[in-house]
Amino acid sequence: MKLNLLKRSLFLRLTLIFFGAGLAITLVMSTLFHRLLQERLHDVVKPHMELYITSLVEDIGYPPDPQKALEITHRIPTEIVLRGPDLDWSSQSDINVDGHHYHNYPEHSGIRFATDGKLKYLEITLNDYKLWFVHPTFRDKEWHQNMSLLIVLTTITALIICYWLVQRLLRPLRWIRAGAARFAAGELDHTIDNQGRHDELGELVDSINSMGNEISKMLDSKQNMLLAISHELRSPVTRIRLALEFLDTNKTTNQIRSDLT
Repeated sequence: MKLNLLKRSLFLRLTLIFFGAGLAITLVMSTLFHRLLQERLHDVVKPHMELYITSLVEDIGYPPDPQKALEITHRIPTEIVLRGPDLDWSSQSDINVDGHHYHNYPEHSGIRFATDGKLKYLEITLNDYKLWFVHPTFRDKEWHQNMSLLIVLTTITALIICYWLVQRLLRPLRWIRAGAARFAAGELDHTIDNQGRHDELGELVDSINSMGNEISKMLDSKQNMLLAISHELRSPVTRIRLALEFLDTNKTTNQIRSDLT
């Protein structure tokens, strides 16, 4: 049923073509932009992150001071865990920095990082002490759900707009179909209104109107010719000539033909 509808509906096919082309271009451009942005951001942000981490470590001091770490957590959205000789302190009691799969930070042997989906863990080793900075990641589940909903709504809106634009663009085809139906019913004097369209479809409407006028003129000429023939057949002289054609040729019929001419 859907396949038959797709075959019979030019509007639907054009809408799907335009929408598919737009979606493909959007996906390609967004993928390229995302990759380029990631690479560029990595090169730009990396030095700032290294400077930021170094500044935080210097603010906490050595050996790490829990009071200074607590002051940092009040200024920025991060939690801090400090561990070392005679030190086991956390800005939040429910933070668990163990049991995660840590990865070495490139080009820095004393720094490792891990993530569990919602939180990102940055581990820094300073001799006998270890510091953890814990902050939320940007890729949480709620964010993905919101983005997925936004993409779905945007896709549906774009599909509706594409279908409306295609219908508006190909509206003359409906006028042509309705006009052709009236032509088939014998209304050859009917004129299809092209609503001021000057594109190819408007020219097609004008051509069909011209064709209808020519057919109407041709049928009028045929009707006039038939009327003239009928009139001639009803005249006495024509009837005599017609009767002579069915008689045998002799001296009398030849004389009558001569008199008629």
